[in-house]
Amino acid sequence: MIKISKHILIAVIALASVSASAQTTTNSPYSQRGLGDLKGLLLPQNLGMGGISMGVRKPGPYYNINPANPASYSALQLTTFDIGATTDIRQLSKVGTSENSFNASLSHITFAVPVNAKSALSIGLLPFSEMGYQFKVASQIDTNKTNFIYDGDGGLSKAYVGYGFSVLKNLSIGANLGYVFGNLKENRSAVFPDQPAALNSRIQDSRSVEGFSYDYALQYTAKLTDATKLVIGYSGNAGGKLNSKNSIVSTHFRLDAMGNESPALDTVFNAEGTRQNLKLPLTHTVGFAFEGTNKWLVGMDVSYAKWSDFKVGNVNGGLSNTYGVA
Repeated sequence: MIKISKHILIAVIALASVSASAQTTTNSPYSQRGLGDLKGLLLPQNLGMGGISMGVRKPGPYYNINPANPASYSALQLTTFDIGATTDIRQLSKVGTSENSFNASLSHITFAVPVNAKSALSIGLLPFSEMGYQFKVASQIDTNKTNFIYDGDGGLSKAYVGYGFSVLKNLSIGANLGYVFGNLKENRSAVFPDQPAALNSRIQDSRSVEGFSYDYALQYTAKLTDATKLVIGYSGNAGGKLNSKNSIVSTHFRLDAMGNESPALDTVFNAEGTRQNLKLPLTHTVGFAFEGTNKWLVGMDVSYAKWSDFKVGNVNGGLSNTYGVA
């Protein structure tokens, strides 16, 4: 027990040291919706297998932490530490133009330690969502050229502690208690690019988000032959609520002849500390993995999330339900 506590203490210190840089960046117009681009709980080894995770249980001659299905922790027999970085190369295009972007940052840090022969504990820090976009709508007010510019950045991270254990010879269950936190910032600006003396306006909406989430899961393992096995898995999240502390500031600014922006000239409106609840959706994922021990693995996952229930305060976010197959 002292050895386990020592491992956990080291992992907690490591998590704390990287928490400030755990959020990654993105360039995607789709991240304007909801909480941004959702990242899930998949580590690179799951992404490298097409995104499957429900039936993944120690795939190969190494021990693998699989936060997407906490029931898999019960297979861990060695203390395991996993840290990684991520890069994102993306091209956005429309008729007549295209834009390339490159981002790199810390991806995740996870740790797991066996409690006994049938159970293990895991803690970690993973990206939850990313926001990064900017686009312009050219218009005209009277005879004045006007650009309406929309941009946003930030992201949410998820720190978790999970436990998985075998309840029967072939059946394991597990759960993650997660804490979601981070900041999202969005701007809406009206700019007169051809008039340096004009007053341009901007509304900045900043949200500090935090709250708990709960994942539950199970895995059933069927040994088919001495060299093959089938693992069936399920993971779900009951949704829940996040707390959002909002700050809305409206300012005026000018552009010089070179297009450089001046500091804010005034504050037209300032609302600090308003609070809202963000309602997260119910999610389900079910899948299987058919494995030739330490040689090959074939699997499939099917997922569903009821994002039509997503609300900011009492306002429905207008999103559609999502379905996925890996």
